Amino acid sequence: SYQPAAAPDRTVVGIVIAIQDITALRRTEAALAAALQAANAELERRVAERTQQLEAEVREREAAQAQLLQAQKMEVIGQLAGGIAHDFNNLLAAIIGNLELATARIRDRPEVARLLQGALRSADRGAALTQHMLAFGRRQFLRPRPVALAALLDGMADLIARTIGPAIRVQLEIPESLPPARVDPHQTELLVLNLVVNARDAMPGGGTIRITGAADEVAIGETHPAGLAPGHYVRFSVADTGEGMDPATQARAFEPFYTTKPVGRGSGLGLPMVQGVAVQSGGGVAITSAPGEGTTVSVWFPCADAPAEPQELHAETPAPPRAMGQELMLVEDEPEVAAFATTCLEEAGYRVRRASDGETALRMLQSAPPPELLIADLGMPGMNGIELAAAARRLFPHLPILIATGYAADEAVASATPDVPVLTKPFKAADLLAVVAALLARAPAAAGRD
Repeated sequence: SYQPAAAPDRTVVGIVIAIQDITALRRTEAALAAALQAANAELERRVAERTQQLEAEVREREAAQAQLLQAQKMEVIGQLAGGIAHDFNNLLAAIIGNLELATARIRDRPEVARLLQGALRSADRGAALTQHMLAFGRRQFLRPRPVALAALLDGMADLIARTIGPAIRVQLEIPESLPPARVDPHQTELLVLNLVVNARDAMPGGGTIRITGAADEVAIGETHPAGLAPGHYVRFSVADTGEGMDPATQARAFEPFYTTKPVGRGSGLGLPMVQGVAVQSGGGVAITSAPGEGTTVSVWFPCADAPAEPQELHAETPAPPRAMGQELMLVEDEPEVAAFATTCLEEAGYRVRRASDGETALRMLQSAPPPELLIADLGMPGMNGIELAAAARRLFPHLPILIATGYAADEAVASATPDVPVLTKPFKAADLLAVVAALLARAPAAAGRD
């Protein structure tokens, strides 16, 4: 007969269920452990990644802060250098002027004349140093115009050859088709000479200097090694086969007064002057170098929007014609400079009225017949030379005016009228007389009296 199966023992069922629960629990525990391990690994990965990001951000911030501090330091040094050069140019104007006057008075004493000429040469070297300081501080007065670099460098070939000597070969590769650059030709010549002299000094055993030129375009969004804005530029490079520079030297190459040359062989103002002229002209400069592989310094200038003007020949300044007693007004706050300029002008046959500041000069213009030429210093306390020129032109629209300055700040130059020429200090007697004669020659008769 049929016998039903015996019911499972409840104890056994409970044990089986407990075993199943324990197994499931262990599986869950293992899964949780694996998930926790994976979560910990992911957390560690994210922490490490974020730590690297933070460290990179800190390094970038520190680098940016260092660059900012360096830029601020260089800006302060530039302002200091420009201010010192301006004041020193006033001193040099009096020194050079009085040395010239003294030399002219002792032509019968050759031994004394030689001493004065030596002092004059040293003063000229001081003037060149101040020009470098002004260029570094971007405070020199530039007269930019369209210039063909090929013609400019071709005109400098003999000067470059005399400067570097016979042990060094020069390769000049500037295409005639190169577009004109908008530069100050005189400052550009000084810039080229600085680069050539640096290249020469890097090759004490001789070598080759290669000067090349090309047209460059900086596109929008492009990162340029000289930090140029988008636009069209003319680049020329001076490359040598000399000792080259390590990264530490390159990093300091544009610092003023930093030099690797022996004491007395360099002022450390050559490359800062190059950078100052390039940047003030709207361009830039960059260095490529490595130890033992030579150095290439590339300079960019903005392209001119007009054809190049004829290159001026380097010739001796002709003696100006003898003055016919014209009356001039000289406004100068430095007594020694005023005394030199007055003596120079009076000995040339002019009559000179002097004022020591702009306000006094303006009162003299309002209360007496106007002079035939106004000569005014730019940097005077109170009313500066540009402001005086503007006030004088309101009184006498055709009055010839000449501004003399140790440097010309951007805002003052921007407000100057285009037909007011600038004579930079320190100037020599021949320079002053030549520009005065030229201004008077092209001025209409009795121009100041209309």
